[in-house]
Amino acid sequence: MWRSPISTMMRKLENWHNWASDTKVVWFPFLFLKLEPHQLLSRKRILIMTPCFAAYFCFSYLLSRWLLGRTYSLQEVFASFGLFLLIFFVWFNFVTYTFWNLRAHRLQKEGSCGPKRL
Repeated sequence: MWRSPISTMMRKLENWHNWASDTKVVWFPFLFLKLEPHQLLSRKRILIMTPCFAAYFCFSYLLSRWLLGRTYSLQEVFASFGLFLLIFFVWFNFVTYTFWNLRAHRLQKEGSCGPKRL
């Protein structure tokens, strides 16, 4: 079947995203949140993942600033955390949710594993 260049590019992006999402390093230190490739990603799980990853990245960002000798106020801490919350919420809802579930649906059709929503 013929695919448009946009369809081909989106499939390549999906494959790259899912390849990266399958690695343990992406999920560190939250490996307990990682699903199997055939499992559907729910919005509930995204609501759990978002503050976990936001806090981890915010801590890493602030730690790196501190190690470089930069100071920050409590307001900057909250602003940074809020920004990371927003970034991860948008990314997980529009990119990860879409690409992960496209693959999960495909794998469920191909295999014998039934739909599993966690």
